[in-house]
Amino acid sequence: MIPIILALALVLCPLSAKASSEQHCLALNIFHEAASEPLEGQVAVAMVTLNRVLDGRWGSSVCAVINHRRVVRQRVVTVPQLHGYSVLNIPTHRVTQTITQTVCQFSWRCASVKPPKPADPRWQQAQEVASDMLSNSEVYDHYRTKYQRALYFHSIRIRPAWSRQQRLVAVIGGHRFYAEPETKYSYASL
Repeated sequence: MIPIILALALVLCPLSAKASSEQHCLALNIFHEAASEPLEGQVAVAMVTLNRVLDGRWGSSVCAVINHRRVVRQRVVTVPQLHGYSVLNIPTHRVTQTITQTVCQFSWRCASVKPPKPADPRWQQAQEVASDMLSNSEVYDHYRTKYQRALYFHSIRIRPAWSRQQRLVAVIGGHRFYAEPETKYSYASL
């Protein structure tokens, strides 16, 4: 009997450890992206993360989506260079460089951020939101419906080029949330 219980514990522990890790990743994302935002903004950030898991283009788990990085462009830059001196100080030849730019899907993953303090009420709320969202609690059903197709968001202080090709879903606090014009899934399939 004891070997069966031990085997069962070994099988179940990785699942609970994975669930705990996913919740921690989601809470960190909510905290770093929306700690000072209203509750709806925090839920919307969580929904974008979960919708990206469903979509699959950014990863198949919460942590994979949050840690996803991609090369956005390779471009050739031609820089004028002076080769020796000319009478008019005009560049005499050009040097070509290839630049590869890597972008994090969530800005805080590319920045040096401090971990949240356990007693910080914003961290505690981020953990609660993450727990409720991952447990499919009915607490945020209204928001789940509203943001079921949201895949992107950005600060209202910027206007990235990609946002012009998306459908605006909402503006909450300091963020704009977007969905693609056509999406092929619904939150109900999660």
